[in-house]
Amino acid sequence: MSRNNYFKFLCLLGVLQVFALHAFAQQELSSDEYYKLARIEGNQKGNYRKAANLCRKGLEIEPGDMDLRQYLGKCYLELKMYDSSRYELKKVVDKFPRNVDARHYLINVEYQTGRYSSAICYINELLEVTPYWKGLWLKKIAIYNEMGNKVESKRALTRLYSIFPEDSMVKRYYRDMISDEADKYAKTGDYKMTKDLYDRVLTVEPTDLKTIQKQVNLELKAGKKNTALELTEIGLSNYPYDPILIMKKIGLLQELRMFPEAIMYIEGLLKKYPSATLRNTLNELKLESARYYNNTDPYVLYQKVYASSPGNQEAFTFLLNNALSKGYYDDAQEYLSSALKRNPGNKDLLLKQMSLYEKLNKTTEANKTLEKLATKFPGDGDIREKYATLLLQQGKSFFN
Repeated sequence: MSRNNYFKFLCLLGVLQVFALHAFAQQELSSDEYYKLARIEGNQKGNYRKAANLCRKGLEIEPGDMDLRQYLGKCYLELKMYDSSRYELKKVVDKFPRNVDARHYLINVEYQTGRYSSAICYINELLEVTPYWKGLWLKKIAIYNEMGNKVESKRALTRLYSIFPEDSMVKRYYRDMISDEADKYAKTGDYKMTKDLYDRVLTVEPTDLKTIQKQVNLELKAGKKNTALELTEIGLSNYPYDPILIMKKIGLLQELRMFPEAIMYIEGLLKKYPSATLRNTLNELKLESARYYNNTDPYVLYQKVYASSPGNQEAFTFLLNNALSKGYYDDAQEYLSSALKRNPGNKDLLLKQMSLYEKLNKTTEANKTLEKLATKFPGDGDIREKYATLLLQQGKSFFN
């Protein structure tokens, strides 16, 4: 083949290839193929603009393809073309009212455009179809919060908790909601409502530390120290080394004058966790305990009464008997001497003084008191017999 003929052959071949490509290009894709290509561009490559173009081409071929129209609505949503997205998605929903995905996209369209009431309507319609869609309930709650509709938000969260009582996230949201409400009532001073709400929180989460601490503070504010102490003990059973509860317990025991229990509790803590702060608290507590019991000791109190009123017979009798029984002999001698100055011939006082001298081994003083008793009360057989024994002993001593 000559060079000229070869060149003509190549030109002809090129023309045939162009015609072939043009013929191939004229072949139309099906709507399903456009749908697949659009999803590849959108979902895999994130090119939603190109995906939207493919959807539109597919809809030119098959306007009734709702899958294409739905995906076109999603593409518009991603491109923030909200009016176009709403238009396409509504067509899908109008034809297929129970279409879940289209309604979900519509919720996002309405939410992002601030049309909260419409978003709530779509959510409610969707929840009728899928009542256990947790994410949808959370979306509903979030929208109500943005609307400032706390009543409906609480109602929705309460409903969600009844559906998912063991879900940790739902439980946390529900607990926080009740706790916040309780804190508001606490500020108003409504003890009953606050207490009821804190009890509900602990029903949801029995070991919630912050709520236990708040309950203790609530009871303290109400002046119910014993109840506060009981709640503190419950809290410490779960959190034995929580510093706030530890100091609450010590403070309550101190206020309730339960000093032995407080001292024992701190000493137990110090064995496991030595602490300079606790050691100082223990020393201060012991000192306060000593002062308290000193001021509440009946012996000390009767001493104060007797000092201001020496003639008080009840105070004198208590002090003298206790001084003699407990070995406070110096105090006993002082009480007897003071009483005998006022009533020197009192038989009972003389007998007690004689007994005191005997305990102190003051024989001479004891014998003189016995002699005085024998002289004043010769008819008393016991005194007369005791005095006769003394005289006999003295006679023997003189004889020897």
